[in-house]
Amino acid sequence: MRSRRPTTFRKTLPHFLMSFRKWILPCLLLGSSTASYGEDLLEIYRQALAHDARWAAAQHAAAAGGEKLAQGRAALLPTLTVSGSKTYYDASIEYQGSTPFVGGEREYNTREYGANLTQPLYRKPNIALYLQSRAQAALAEIQLAAARTELALRVAQAYFDVLFAQDALQLATAQKTAFEKEHDQAQARFKAGAVAITDVHETHARLDLAVSQEIAALNDVEIKRQGLRRITGLPPMALLPLKTDLSPLLPEPNNIDQWVTKADELSPQVQAQRLALEVAEREVEKASGAHHPTVDAVANYTVNNSTGSIYTNVESDIKSKSAGIQVQVPLFQGGGTRSREREAVALREKAREELTDARRLVALQTQQAFLTVSNSLSQIIAMEQAVASSNSLLDATRDSARAGLKTRTDVLNAEQQLFGTKRDLARARYSYLLGMLQLKASAGTLVEDDLASTNSLLARE
Repeated sequence: MRSRRPTTFRKTLPHFLMSFRKWILPCLLLGSSTASYGEDLLEIYRQALAHDARWAAAQHAAAAGGEKLAQGRAALLPTLTVSGSKTYYDASIEYQGSTPFVGGEREYNTREYGANLTQPLYRKPNIALYLQSRAQAALAEIQLAAARTELALRVAQAYFDVLFAQDALQLATAQKTAFEKEHDQAQARFKAGAVAITDVHETHARLDLAVSQEIAALNDVEIKRQGLRRITGLPPMALLPLKTDLSPLLPEPNNIDQWVTKADELSPQVQAQRLALEVAEREVEKASGAHHPTVDAVANYTVNNSTGSIYTNVESDIKSKSAGIQVQVPLFQGGGTRSREREAVALREKAREELTDARRLVALQTQQAFLTVSNSLSQIIAMEQAVASSNSLLDATRDSARAGLKTRTDVLNAEQQLFGTKRDLARARYSYLLGMLQLKASAGTLVEDDLASTNSLLARE
């Protein structure tokens, strides 16, 4: 007895999924189908410069760090203070033991104002503070440069994440369409009695899986687009896709040791840690300088007016001037100075070890980026050949299936292999481009022109 023909896939497909295929999917694929109207990598990068919160925070941090230099310089410059006061007195006087009784009331006021000037001549902690502030200001500039490099990498990563997600969605949709065709053909051949029901079930199962993968790919596109929005602060727009005729090149120089050497010299992370070590060394000088005597030049000018005193009603007007050298010698402060010095030495050694770790980490990152570029380039070449081979395999499998030498499952497997290979090729291409940018970032040579070079690889027509 012939088995009942299974319900067709289109009849079992939920209404919302049909709506997705008709309306939502074309909108999401618009970015790759209308490339001439999309935004490119440089446009997205400039939007990020204007709207990215992390970059804005880095700018404010750099501005704050730059003020350290003014604060350090101020410790070497003179300080001038002015002061003033006015006081009213109401006194009652009684002299005991006098005959007749002697006493009285006194009401008077005093006014005093003056200026005090102090010029440090020798203060070891202040000198160390000034040198430390110069290192802190330079550190702030390096950290800002590192933040800009990091922003460029984040923009490129987010941009290519969106493109790869869109490529994956297109491939998932193409795979689903191919499986739909195979399913329709299996149903028609089953109805004609040419194949068994297992062929229909096999194609139906593959089609269900393809629909699931398409929905997952759709979700991934939206997630990646929102990730890009976090950087730019603007709603996701259509993006220009990558050219199909990408011609990858080897890094220049094509020597991993030269890149590692360059990174050790120019990497913002290593430069920042070197400056952090200098800041810690100046902190040791500040702490040890607290043992040194201080020498200041001081000058004072004071004016005192009084309408009387407790003993007389005679008014007075006193003006005084003074100038001299003031020396202070610290002798004992409860052991606090020694403790702060030991603390500063420990923090200096901590910074020294962090510099060693930073140099090793940057070397590792540079090596990884170099190998990523080299391996991705080899993968691109291999995957391009694999795509061509998978196309040939699919054509041959379809011919063999029509001749009865291959099964429907073999065709489905060949189609699935082709789409998987295309997805791997797309991943290798984006990995290569990101690897090139990461390699230059690790070496401390990434500039906007490098983004412009990458941007030129986008398709504009």
